[in-house]
Amino acid sequence: MKLLSGARAYLVVLAVLSGMALAAAGAGCANEKSTDGPTSAVSPGSFSVNEDAGGSGAMPVFSGDCAGNLQSIAVSPATSSAQIAYPQQPSPVTFTATGTFAGGQTMDVTGCVAWSTNVPGLGTVSGGMLTPAGAGQYTVTASNGSIAGSATLTVKLTGSAIEGGVASAMLDGTPSGTGPTIAYPLDGALFPYHFGDLAFQMVPTAGQTIARVNFTGDAIDFNVYAPCTPIANAAVSGACSIALPADLEADLAGASAATNLSETVRLAGADGSNLVESASIDARWSSMPLSGTIYYWSTPPQTMSGSSEIIRMNLSDAGTPPEVYLTNQDTATYAQPLNGGGYCIGCHAISRDGTKLGITIGGSSINANGDGYGSLFALVDVASKTPTATQITQPGGQQLLDDGFATLTTFSNDGDSMVQELQGSLYLRTADMTLASQGPLFSSVTESMTQPSWSPKGDRIAFTSWVPDLNIPHQYDSKDLNGNETPNAQIWTASVSGTTFGTPTLLVPRVTNLTEYYPALSDDSALVVFNESSCSGTTSAGSDGYGESPCDSYDDPSARLRLVAASGGTPVELDTASGRTSGWPTADTWTNSWPRFAPSHGTFQGKTLYWIAFSSRRAYGGTLAGSANGTTPPQIWFAGVAVDASGALSGDPSFAPVWLPLQNSATPEVLADGGLAQTLGAAGVPTGNHIPQWVVQYVAYVPPAFQAQ
Repeated sequence: MKLLSGARAYLVVLAVLSGMALAAAGAGCANEKSTDGPTSAVSPGSFSVNEDAGGSGAMPVFSGDCAGNLQSIAVSPATSSAQIAYPQQPSPVTFTATGTFAGGQTMDVTGCVAWSTNVPGLGTVSGGMLTPAGAGQYTVTASNGSIAGSATLTVKLTGSAIEGGVASAMLDGTPSGTGPTIAYPLDGALFPYHFGDLAFQMVPTAGQTIARVNFTGDAIDFNVYAPCTPIANAAVSGACSIALPADLEADLAGASAATNLSETVRLAGADGSNLVESASIDARWSSMPLSGTIYYWSTPPQTMSGSSEIIRMNLSDAGTPPEVYLTNQDTATYAQPLNGGGYCIGCHAISRDGTKLGITIGGSSINANGDGYGSLFALVDVASKTPTATQITQPGGQQLLDDGFATLTTFSNDGDSMVQELQGSLYLRTADMTLASQGPLFSSVTESMTQPSWSPKGDRIAFTSWVPDLNIPHQYDSKDLNGNETPNAQIWTASVSGTTFGTPTLLVPRVTNLTEYYPALSDDSALVVFNESSCSGTTSAGSDGYGESPCDSYDDPSARLRLVAASGGTPVELDTASGRTSGWPTADTWTNSWPRFAPSHGTFQGKTLYWIAFSSRRAYGGTLAGSANGTTPPQIWFAGVAVDASGALSGDPSFAPVWLPLQNSATPEVLADGGLAQTLGAAGVPTGNHIPQWVVQYVAYVPPAFQAQ
């Protein structure tokens, strides 16, 4: 790491929180002893992390082992401060826990309580000693059973970092003239930890080449001086990027947990000329990384053929580029009639453990309706990339199924079962070689049903219902039963126990001139995120006549994100994530579609933090162009949603989204012989990326050529 000029200083301020002692309830009984125990974040707004178990939950979380009759805990010291110069780390801070027992006696209980912080990814605490990783506001808690006392620690980063030999004096004068635009991050954005893309994209006003990024907040007062490097093939002429030091990320994550944080950017010529300053934005960085593996359907640039592929990215291994997992050409081996290729494989689903892939081949039509062959199905073993079972051809294997088999699929939490949609009906099927079927499900719902989403916990399912409407265009969907064109739809939920389904209840009723669709359940079954589009919105830009109604749920430009409690209630708007403004549904419409929750959740600023992946056509800074009418390729974006710890929904709990780095630079598919397939497009050239699916783990593919080795 380069030694950066300037000073980096930390101001550490500790304030004990009073009045947080809780009544004793079954406290453990033991003599006082020196027991550090594993760290567990049990204070309000924290992860539940077992330090000894690596955060996996494999071991019980230590909850204190102090003497009986403990009534309250107080943590000291009350206040302290320190300054640390960059690039040094903050010094450890020692806390003492004093317990008050029945009768008023006090005792040092530092060694027998459980110690925790609200941001365990950014600091460790053991035996009363807190080692902060960087800037931020830490809540340090000592607990014994249900009794707890806490203190807050504020670490303030000051100073500067200089990159690329930039002369800081050239950027510290008085700016004048028209300020530049911060093209990215978006104002109000929240980044996952170790997400990459630690940079600011700018649009200079007069050919400026050097920059200063200023961070100001409760826990930071810091400048980064660096070149503004031109972005190759930028969508916005002259756009440039300012790279931040990688070791600043922990400080940004900590400072983001405080109440106040803002950023401004100055640009100037190398000689200090044309010095200008942007308006401020509020971008944040989380201490919670993304986890699991995300799959998405990708289509090559519009100048190429109609081929498509399924790409996946191991988010648990930060910085790993995505890889092409499967292409439509791979399905040609499943059945002889598919040898011609060209069949869509976009409708896909992955089991929660990442071991099974369900793909629909040929799109959502069925030949029995005169709309062409589609809704053919294959259940694929992810590790071997071979089909476990298929429903593609009629007996004899020479003719494709006229009636199809499945269009949209969702797996049970154990991966043993699926709920699948075909022509407006839902079926329960086994996810094995038999594909044994039960159904149709939910006879009490008299409308057509589609878009099933089985919760990761396995205890709830959500789905969409609609009344087929033949008065709007339905190319390749002559009966409006395919399930991905759902005008004026509404959303239902039903309880699930194993594979027994309860009676559905209406969650989001239909609204005139709108359609509600694409529901997805959070990992804890608490929330449902979904789409809404308007019939007064822009018509879809498709060229084949499919889904061209502005509110049929298929690639609708006005699609926006909404959120509702799975137990029912009034939905809230995720307008910050959607980029929705007062011009909606005819302006600032970014086709925000197919939302999916992360397989786990955490905390941010004392609230429960969920990550949502979705596809969108909004612009990625100065790098990629966006479109409000659906004419540019969609991209994968992530947005944080911070919900009150009680679960109550109010206001807009979303942050502005962040673009998935490297998503257009997937490594080529590994073939059965261990070789690499031909890449569909050049690295970095935008492909159409949509229909994200998010699972717990990455399952490696081992080519048959290597399996015996």
